[in-house]
Amino acid sequence: MTDRRISSFFLTSVCLLGACDHSNKVSERVEASSAVATNAPSKTGEIAWYKGSVEQAIAAAVHDKKPLLVYWGAKWCPYCQALRKTVFTRPDFIANTRLFVPVYLDGDLPGAQAWAEIFKVSGYPTLLILKPDRTELGRMSGGMDLSQYATLLDEALQEQRPILDALRNANNPEDCHRLAYNGWDPAALPGVSVDQLRSFLSIAASRCKGSDQVRLQLEALDLALQDTVEHAGTPDHNAAPDYGALVVQIRDLSALLDRPDEIRSVIDVLAGLNESVFTLVTQQGPEFAASVRTRWVARMQEAADDQRFGDADRLTYIASFLAATRALTSDHAIPITMQAFARGRVTQALEADRDRFKRNDLVNAAGIIYDELGDSEVARLLYLKELPNSRTPYYYMSHLAAITEKQGKSQEALDWMAKAYSAAQGEGPATRLRWGSSYVRALIRLAPDDAARIRTAALQVAAEASQTGTVHARSRVALEQINGALAQWANTPQRRAIAAEVAARFLKDPTVHQA
Repeated sequence: MTDRRISSFFLTSVCLLGACDHSNKVSERVEASSAVATNAPSKTGEIAWYKGSVEQAIAAAVHDKKPLLVYWGAKWCPYCQALRKTVFTRPDFIANTRLFVPVYLDGDLPGAQAWAEIFKVSGYPTLLILKPDRTELGRMSGGMDLSQYATLLDEALQEQRPILDALRNANNPEDCHRLAYNGWDPAALPGVSVDQLRSFLSIAASRCKGSDQVRLQLEALDLALQDTVEHAGTPDHNAAPDYGALVVQIRDLSALLDRPDEIRSVIDVLAGLNESVFTLVTQQGPEFAASVRTRWVARMQEAADDQRFGDADRLTYIASFLAATRALTSDHAIPITMQAFARGRVTQALEADRDRFKRNDLVNAAGIIYDELGDSEVARLLYLKELPNSRTPYYYMSHLAAITEKQGKSQEALDWMAKAYSAAQGEGPATRLRWGSSYVRALIRLAPDDAARIRTAALQVAAEASQTGTVHARSRVALEQINGALAQWANTPQRRAIAAEVAARFLKDPTVHQA
């Protein structure tokens, strides 16, 4: 998976942009070739990121007969920070990268979003393993047992069969581990629907054993849960997964919670299940819900104490058992002792990491915990404290905007969003458009009658978009979100005129029309 799946107000308010529409054919002209590796270290004990364009890296892979390892990330992304701190510093992982052509593709580099469409990546972080001809052998994200990353690189070297072929023909037991630990993204699988992916994963699970089987079952369950939520209340609700089948899977999940040894290998998938899983558990009755809650908390507690996971990941496991406790308790209350434990672990983690400039991952995880606890004021003070030391202050400013909006302080929330957009001006085009889009949509949401301010902000974002050339991937999503918000807002002649003016500015450069 990409982008963490624990549900919280903070994540939904300042979440990473969703998956993009990959239906348009992407031009592979020189525009994309300008993306180059950044921060490319060459010291012993560090990953030797390729120093050159993506096209040059592909050529080097062909010449050297090596696969490509593409890291897709962004400097503001806390989960990217966690991956770089915990995985990219491991000797076993670093050693294995020498058998690849490793490419660090920052989403803000010129042409990076075009390559994102070619590689079919959207969420940060993603690690892609590709043949020199760009055939995908696998993809990874964060949250796993840290030892798994080097193992998966080994397996990609040994088994050169494309991951999609392995999925469609899951008859080889040697494919089980690759399939179980792959970061499945339906938008990245051409010709495969969400329902088909769920079916493929279920079939693979029936042919695999042990923790591989369980991971595949949970991945299939998560897709089913997401499908159920998406179809709820819609005309095509009958297309949602069968409720009876979901209940069987929930019962299987309950039994799994009794097996601690198996849970450790799948804890990242379990913690990331769509939160509607708790709704289904509750529907099975109070005794069943209480039993699941007790064992869910126990398993997450074990993972939170397990040094084989990164520090930020262990905090997210605490957030997971807080969420389960709140959802599966009749009064939705979290016991005082559990609250104190969670707060103590946050304090311990933040005090242990003294690098004020490289702890976005821990602060982000702490914010999720505080949200589960309802401690918005504590979270606000944390972000304010961290703000002066952050190299990406706009990220914390977005959190502060979310908190103040939730508190009903609309003007303060807008002020924070304006500051965030301003602070992002020194970044690359993808980041500027992402925060510009958030600001415009916040204005429409919180100050719909301030037409002048909405017009000024939207035109500024449109002007920046026109300067970037062809708009791809996450940047295109940012513009689509603005257009959608303006279309809903434009219910008077004055508003329609503003929406038309902004649309015309977007269309001034024909390459932006692709947005």
